[in-house]
Amino acid sequence: MIIGIIPARWDSTRFPGKPMAEILGKPMIRWVYDAAVKSVCDYVSVATDSWEVYEYTAAHGIITLMTGKHGSGTDRCRAAMKGTMAKDSDIIINIQGDEPCITPGAINQVADAMRYHDVATLCYPISADEALNPDVPKVVLDSKGYALYFSRCPIPINGPFRAHVGIYGYKYEVLKEFVEMGGSKLEACEDLEQLRFLEAGIDIKVTETDYRGVGVDRPADIPIAEACLAGRKAPSEESPS
Repeated sequence: MIIGIIPARWDSTRFPGKPMAEILGKPMIRWVYDAAVKSVCDYVSVATDSWEVYEYTAAHGIITLMTGKHGSGTDRCRAAMKGTMAKDSDIIINIQGDEPCITPGAINQVADAMRYHDVATLCYPISADEALNPDVPKVVLDSKGYALYFSRCPIPINGPFRAHVGIYGYKYEVLKEFVEMGGSKLEACEDLEQLRFLEAGIDIKVTETDYRGVGVDRPADIPIAEACLAGRKAPSEESPS
């Protein structure tokens, strides 16, 4: 089974309440959910610590799981899965709640990689100028497409530069292991949760994608997301793969 979970944290340091920020007439969390249910996921739910989010999603028929405060979206995904009938072999896809421009095709790419790997994510090439932005995590790959390192700094120093897209797939047994091992030094240093896997020696398969992530980190990012969505085909016309 492929289970899509959308973590939606209310108390973002740079943009409190952003899951409910209005983008072209509807909350950001709804844009993410509407894309996720068009993907290959068998089941999609929102995981949140916010009653404001819960009241909205529940009123619109979206399965929503209340969680406590968590340091990362991955920790929140694990909390949402506790007490469920999920099997260790099930695939959990963490679909970031602040990526309103996410497409069904990007989610499907992660699901496809998970047929052969325990952890998977996406990346895309960027320019040297784009690599200077610390809000855009960069990833360096080995010759087989596995992550060597993620950083907010421009790496490798002379390129090629690849931006990491904040969507993850994990086998459920690996997701449980991630939470049980606790935070890591590199994760804290870069403020990037995926480094916990690498520091523990767990491989991350990285697939290059045509999707260009538009993460909403602060209110100033809303117009960028709106421009992305306004220039896209209607959702019914998008290819799910």
